[in-house]
Amino acid sequence: MEEFDVIVIGGGMIGLAFTLELSRKKNFKIAIIEAKECNPKVSSSFHTRVSAITPSSKDFLSSINVWDDIKRKQGFVATKVWDQNSHGSLNFYAKDEGIEHLGFIVENDLIQSALYKAIDQTKVQVIHAKLNDLIKTDFGYQITLDNGQSFLCKLVVGADGPKSKVRSLAGIEVSSNDYQQKAIIANICLLYTFRAHETKANLVCRLLLEKKKKKKKKNTKKKKQKQKKKGTKDRRTQNLRVTNKITM
Repeated sequence: MEEFDVIVIGGGMIGLAFTLELSRKKNFKIAIIEAKECNPKVSSSFHTRVSAITPSSKDFLSSINVWDDIKRKQGFVATKVWDQNSHGSLNFYAKDEGIEHLGFIVENDLIQSALYKAIDQTKVQVIHAKLNDLIKTDFGYQITLDNGQSFLCKLVVGADGPKSKVRSLAGIEVSSNDYQQKAIIANICLLYTFRAHETKANLVCRLLLEKKKKKKKKNTKKKKQKQKKKGTKDRRTQNLRVTNKITM
């Protein structure tokens, strides 16, 4: 039976990041168990599954040489927190903290893809299977996968999400609360953006002028359609009169 120092259950962002950090600091024999593909296909369009990366998380990703390989990082400089049931709110600004950004919004697929490419350069083994059983031994753990394979290891790391099989097999209790809340996640396409050195007042004026032009263009189009429709109706009436004269 093959033995490892560490087996990580879960090949998502957390599992890959932990494994990459551990492999850089320790000369351990490590395996990742993940049923799905660890290297997601990166789309040219924005994905709705994103993470807010704090400056400390950015520093961590930089320390394992992954941050620069992540594309489409959108930094934000301010954030506002409020409750619909009260009039209070909290405002945070990067300038007040003396930093350039409060954080970055990054697509999960991009983070995971960059992590996987880094893992691919190490000796870490990625085994595509599901965890079936976990047994504590005198020297560590024995894990059995759904494909029939079994492995021994000194340490098992559960990074398999909120419905963790590792947690369940290890008998670790968990409590949860349903807050009866829902969230809408979407990508927003801005129709208007600030131009260089444009003030808010200038932007409002420009938008009003553009709106006025669009309305004028729309009214002109409607007027032409009415005239065309009226002309067609007049020709039909004229043809009907001529037909009646001929019949009489």
